[in-house]
Amino acid sequence: MILSQYPHRLSISCRSGSLRDVLEYHGFLFSEAMIFGLASALSFAYVRPSPTSMNTEFVLINGSIHFDYHEISSLLRLHYSNHFPRNDSDAWEIARQAIKDKQPVLLSASLPIYLPYLKTSQVPSSISTPKNENQQRFIEQSQQIFSRLRTPVGNHITQLIGYDEDKNEAYILENNISIVQTIPLTVLTESRNPKIECIKSPNNEVMIFYPPQKMPSLNFAINTAIYRMVHSFLYSSYPSSGWKAIKNLKDDFPNWPELMSNDKLQNSLFMMHYLSETTGGGGFYRKLYSRFLFEAAKILGDTVLLECSTEYREIATMWRHVTNLCMNGALQPEKTTRNPELLELLNILVIREYDLAKKLEAHIKLGKEND
Repeated sequence: MILSQYPHRLSISCRSGSLRDVLEYHGFLFSEAMIFGLASALSFAYVRPSPTSMNTEFVLINGSIHFDYHEISSLLRLHYSNHFPRNDSDAWEIARQAIKDKQPVLLSASLPIYLPYLKTSQVPSSISTPKNENQQRFIEQSQQIFSRLRTPVGNHITQLIGYDEDKNEAYILENNISIVQTIPLTVLTESRNPKIECIKSPNNEVMIFYPPQKMPSLNFAINTAIYRMVHSFLYSSYPSSGWKAIKNLKDDFPNWPELMSNDKLQNSLFMMHYLSETTGGGGFYRKLYSRFLFEAAKILGDTVLLECSTEYREIATMWRHVTNLCMNGALQPEKTTRNPELLELLNILVIREYDLAKKLEAHIKLGKEND
């Protein structure tokens, strides 16, 4: 069986895009940018590989580290069911029953395990659908980056919308591909609970959402989400997240050749570009957050948010330049990590990211929710 007339739009983030699809299936239209912003998902992570760990093969640098389904569910009054079954049969039974109840299911999975089974559409592109070659490029770039790693990554979200147990088939939707994908059920099961060591194991996570009959006003939700994002970004107690992480990256970057092996160094430079451009939508999700602020400014009639939207778009362009320089110079890592242009960009980004977050902090005033 398969959910009929299930809506699917291509998206930047597997998390925000999948929830956007689920909400439209239930009759509520949101942009991906609005979902991303309401989840307070913008941040920054910088985690160096441990010298004693063999399964950490690159520096983790990402612009979204805590897409919080709990927070956005609270703001939009969604009932959110989250499961981590210990064994595969229980995990499948939860997902199977949800589909029988006509509920789409979000699954945590290790993308590299089922990546070889993904195919792109051969139908002509529409004005709202990226060209088929862009979807194929996503598959090729993912295969290329994962081929450099010995340990698969397991923090991806896919949408299960159907299955055929007699044919051993699962029908899933991927955020970067426009058509329904058919993969073996056994492979999907393996990807949800890999028997090999995995970076951020998916642990059979199953997520099901039950929206309310009516959505609350977005005014309170937007202001609350921006406040949460800014507070987390500016005042995180962890040096590996938020603004502190950007500053630490700037300080560490020229010393990377002394801090890790050449293989890890090259992996890190390639991975920076992959996480910024292939999965981060341009500039470590700053471009996506700019779109959220643009929408929020129109809803609230707020000119300051409109200014901040423009500034995040400018910052996204700077991060894209940084990661392009990293990718193009990945095979000459010592030269690249001491590139004066790159180091100057990082210096500027430390200042601009901080100033813009403080500008939002000073502007956002939280009131009471108005039903």
